[in-house]
Amino acid sequence: MQFGWVSIVLLFAAVDLVTGRLLAGVTITLIGAVYVYATVALLRRERWAWWFSVVPPIMSLAVYGPKVGYNFWRASQNDPLFADSSGTLLVVWILAFVFVIPPVMLLLRLVFVRKDVSLNNALERNARPAP
Repeated sequence: MQFGWVSIVLLFAAVDLVTGRLLAGVTITLIGAVYVYATVALLRRERWAWWFSVVPPIMSLAVYGPKVGYNFWRASQNDPLFADSSGTLLVVWILAFVFVIPPVMLLLRLVFVRKDVSLNNALERNARPAP
C-alpha cells in the first residue's frame, strides 16, 4: 500500500517537473525517495523507519486536507465555482483520492504495524550476544 501511494505521488511530482514547477517537483521527489527507503526498512522491521514512514502522510494531510475539506464545503454550499464547472469538483475528488484518503489509511496501518516493530526491537535488545 505504501509503495502504491508513493508511486502515484511521484507521478504527480513528475507532472510538476514537466510543467515547470521545479521546486515542488524536486521536493516531492526527494521526500518520495526517502519514503521508499523507509518503507523498505520498515519491511525489515527497523524501528527508526516507522518514524520516517509517519512523516510524509502527516505532511500530506496537513497540506491537502484543509484545501480538500474547504473545497468540499464550498461545493456543498452551491458555490458558483462548483455550480458552473463540474471539472473543478473532479479535481478536488482527485486530490482527495491521492493526497488525503491514502494517508489516513496508511497512518491507521502504521499504528497497527508499530506493535510488530516494537516487539522486534525488544527481541533484539534481549538477545544474547554471539559467542
